[in-house]
Order: sequence, then structure tokens, then C-alpha cells
Amino acid sequence: MNAREWLAEDAAAADAARSAEHVVVVGGDNSLTRPVLQGLMNATPGAWDLLTLDAHHDCRAQGVHIVPLHTVWRDGKDAVIASALTLLVARGAERVYGDFDMDVIDRAFAPACPASLPGGMQPDDLLRAAYLFGANPHVVAADLCEVDANADVNCSTVRLMAATFLTFCSGLASRPRTRLAE
Repeated sequence: MNAREWLAEDAAAADAARSAEHVVVVGGDNSLTRPVLQGLMNATPGAWDLLTLDAHHDCRAQGVHIVPLHTVWRDGKDAVIASALTLLVARGAERVYGDFDMDVIDRAFAPACPASLPGGMQPDDLLRAAYLFGANPHVVAADLCEVDANADVNCSTVRLMAATFLTFCSGLASRPRTRLAE
């Protein structure tokens, strides 16, 4: 992503954050996460944090906590995600940005993800995680990335990405509604 594209992503995310309660960005590669998050942070100041599902390390920054997939399977995805979100909030996060890098899915189910490998998450695991992210009141934005639709087989990866988006939205819809003052 070049500087012009970076600034455009940042500005578009900031505009979206000013006009919507939740922002979800779909498409592109993982280089979109940083400018989108930066734009959201500029538009809605406060303590932000990032929770990402990814098959590999896109950065080696300080403070990155990694939960290997075997730990997720051992402890259960619900418990691991709840623990991660609780930890972020305990450390001061007011808002959480969820990053669904679709290459976290096992290669058999994500042929359109350039970096997906055998042994990744199963589709049901990703969909459950998407619901849990959406249901958590601290998660206010997300992205879904790393799908090359031109490399897809029978649209299976694109459909999984769409299902992930809809499942995240189902989580959002499950949140308790607050009544407006009359």
C-alpha cells in the first residue's frame, strides 16, 4: 500500500467512524488494518486495542500476545476469546478492533487465501469467533482481509468471508439494546 492509498484508507475510516456506531471493512490485504485503525482512532479518541486472528505474524511489535491454535483447541475458542477481550479491557482498552485475516483458515477451506496452510482453523471455529467478537460491547470495528477472489475455487473462500461478516453482524445484533431517554 502506498502513502496515498494509506491516507485514503485512514480518511475513509475516520469518515465512517463519525457517521456509524460500528465500522467493518471487507477486502484487501492485511496492510489495510493499520490505516483503518488509525483513521478510527483519529475520529474517536480513546484507548483502542487490536485483536486479530491470523495464520502468521504480520509484525513483530512489542506487546503482541500470541495464542497458538493448539491452545485454542485445548482451552476452547469461547474461553480464549473471552480471556483475550477481558485482558485488553483490563489493560485499559475502551474500544477493540477485530481483524479477521482469512488465511487463518485451513487451506482446504480457504483456497483463495495466499498464506493459508494446512492445519489452520476450521470454518466453524472462525464463525464462532466472529459471533463472539460481534457480541462483545468493546468490539466496535473489524476488518476481513486476505482473500484473492481470482484464486478462489467455486467461490468457497468468498462465501466463507461473507458468512464471517454476517456472523459478526449477528453478534452485533445480539447485544442488549439500550433505551434512549424519553
